[in-house]
Amino acid sequence: MGTRKISVLLLEDDGALIKTGTRMLEHLGHDVTAVKDGAEVLDRYSRSLRTPSSFDLVILDLTVRGGMGGRETLK
Repeated sequence: MGTRKISVLLLEDDGALIKTGTRMLEHLGHDVTAVKDGAEVLDRYSRSLRTPSSFDLVILDLTVRGGMGGRETLK
């Protein structure tokens, strides 16, 4: 049984984890957009809602050094 391809928005501020997370999700056949700040998550997500291809999944790093993390983004 195959996996349905989904569009993922990934919030992570650590470059190595961005690379690892992106590679894992792409290996599973998914499209990944990685951003480093919660403000960019809000911008990208809200813009995607106005298109036929909005994000299916958002993965948030709870704490981001020097920026808005997942906790603040969810508020």
